[in-house]
Amino acid sequence: MRTIKEFVTQRHLHKPEDGKHGDCWMACISTLTGIPMDELPDVNDPMNAEWSSYWVTMWKFLQEKGFNLYCETVAQFKGNNEYCIASGKSPRGDFYHAVVWNDGIAHDPHPDRTGILTIDHFEIIEPNI
Repeated sequence: MRTIKEFVTQRHLHKPEDGKHGDCWMACISTLTGIPMDELPDVNDPMNAEWSSYWVTMWKFLQEKGFNLYCETVAQFKGNNEYCIASGKSPRGDFYHAVVWNDGIAHDPHPDRTGILTIDHFEIIEPNI
């Protein structure tokens, strides 16, 4: 079982009116990998304007750092008492939010810690062995 050294809080809240994406997913990845947020690809970099291109950028980055990143639907997810990322509807607006999951919310990176309303999918990060 993975040991979490630090539960990371997101630095930027989701503010689409200012053209800014929240970095909750980055905070979850930092929590699960131990890679500092400053070293992760930035969701607000103009090169990452589309979520799908940002996801691929992060996937490639994590591969280079020795991790596999993959998604599972709620139906596919087995849990296995391991930390992962759960993404779903945010309680703060009409957008998605990501939390660290381990058979329930283990950590919400948003400062108000209110979690998610639904689960859309899970993202698993494992060492690439």
